[in-house]
Amino acid sequence: MSKIEEYKLFQPKLEEIATVLRDGLSETFFYVEVDIVDCPDLREKPYMLSSPGLCGSPCIADVGGVEYLIPLAQKEKSNSRFPLIKI
Repeated sequence: MSKIEEYKLFQPKLEEIATVLRDGLSETFFYVEVDIVDCPDLREKPYMLSSPGLCGSPCIADVGGVEYLIPLAQKEKSNSRFPLIKI
């Protein structure tokens, strides 16, 4: 089994994200409004998740990689997502 690598990721302040989104969208759209609000209860419609929030411990998994695509896609390579679920 492949090793699992963990990295601390930079987490910008919400105000900074709102400013970047507002500035970027303003270059394309006439009217832009970006607000920081509380997350809705994702158990309610239209989301209907089984628990509040993003359901536990979200993570990013890089499976496979560019080395399987260059110079040509190696279709004989496959990755099972089931072992990843245990992470």
